[in-house]
Amino acid sequence: MEETLRRLIGGPHPKGVAGILSSETAALMRDRLEEKRESDVEGKRELQRRFE
Repeated sequence: MEETLRRLIGGPHPKGVAGILSSETAALMRDRLEEKRESDVEGKRELQRRFE
């Protein structure tokens, strides 16, 4: 399954990128991704409200 997913997304092997980011950078990236996800969800809710 892992190989199939890697082929589909074109990414490197997880072992090849392990440890590249510091813990602080990884935490910051996770926080930013969560903020973006929340923003996307709110944007979709706003569109839904407009069409109701």
